[in-house]
Amino acid sequence: MDRELTGKTVIVTGGGSNIGRAITLGCAREGARIMLANIDLAQAEAVAVEARAAGAAVVVVARCDVTDQTQVKAMFTQTTPALWQKIIQVNFVGVLNCTFEALALMAPQNGGAIVSISSDASRQGEPREAVYGGMKGGINSCMKTIAKSLPLKKIGRPRDIADAVLLLASTAVAGHVTRQVLSVSGGYSMIG
Repeated sequence: MDRELTGKTVIVTGGGSNIGRAITLGCAREGARIMLANIDLAQAEAVAVEARAAGAAVVVVARCDVTDQTQVKAMFTQTTPALWQKIIQVNFVGVLNCTFEALALMAPQNGGAIVSISSDASRQGEPREAVYGGMKGGINSCMKTIAKSLPLKKIGRPRDIADAVLLLASTAVAGHVTRQVLSVSGGYSMIG
């Protein structure tokens, strides 16, 4: 049953154990963005790991004693910016960090491959996904720019096109790929 929690922000207080943990993991399975608040930070961090593995879009952990109004107010005040920062860090900065390190190893070897995962939210927009879609759009642009700065420096062969056709024709490999435009040009053109 679709509970329509995908991408929605959920705050679970006492999310580090018992019923709170069960609620956190239930929301995670529905793809929610979770602010997991708990007085015991270690417990909360452990549940956050489980929640990410269960499918949560984002999990942010906050230490919060709900009997302290100041802490509760601080938790609610930080929710959106904290989630935005986590989305930005994971979906853009993390990819930049990995790309930088990979390029440093690949350049001396004059070869290698970097595969970055984007999202349709970066190309067509999705409700309540502005920050996430923006970061994925940033990855698209960044990877195109890197590919333009570091072209393959080789002439394409008929076999290169055939290999792409065979890849897309394979139901075992590309069985969930449909309605795509693929440019097999060695980086010559990068439209779309």
